[in-house]
Amino acid sequence: MKKLKNIILYWITLCVVFVSFGTVFSASAEAVELETDADGNIVGGSLDISVMATAVSKPVFTVSIPAEIPIGEITRTEGSDVVSKNFNVVFEGITYLNGKSIDLTITAPNNQFLLYCGEATLPYEVYQSNGTKFESGNVFATVTADQTVTGTVKVDQQDIAVAGEYAGKLTFTVSVEEAQ
Repeated sequence: MKKLKNIILYWITLCVVFVSFGTVFSASAEAVELETDADGNIVGGSLDISVMATAVSKPVFTVSIPAEIPIGEITRTEGSDVVSKNFNVVFEGITYLNGKSIDLTITAPNNQFLLYCGEATLPYEVYQSNGTKFESGNVFATVTADQTVTGTVKVDQQDIAVAGEYAGKLTFTVSVEEAQ
């Protein structure tokens, strides 16, 4: 009986190992022939085991984000004069999402969209492709298939404090989440 229990424990352990590596695994064991001693205690036997294993792959995809979003030369104006620049984030080769989705989050330092020229700052805004003003740190887009997500950076030239070259930073974070 102890040997039979050890065999079953071995197969259960093997099942747990396969599940740990992202494989759906089921096993069944059925005692076909048991050997007993004169008192009726099980002393051995044979076991038929069948296994059904299905691989569950992790999501695979490529994301291309812009290295920079050049706004170009702008000049301070007295009245509002907004300059816009589009940017694209490309999702491709998406496979094995298994009911999940890919979230793109965009974050600015201190959650403030600011460009810097020395100590001077120039605020800017980010918009999603549907025209909605975006808030730093939130999910910018949720993707489940290959696509290009477009955003827009807008700078109002009347907000230029000093002449010079302004620069800032955006952090693009991609994560795989349970689909909603």
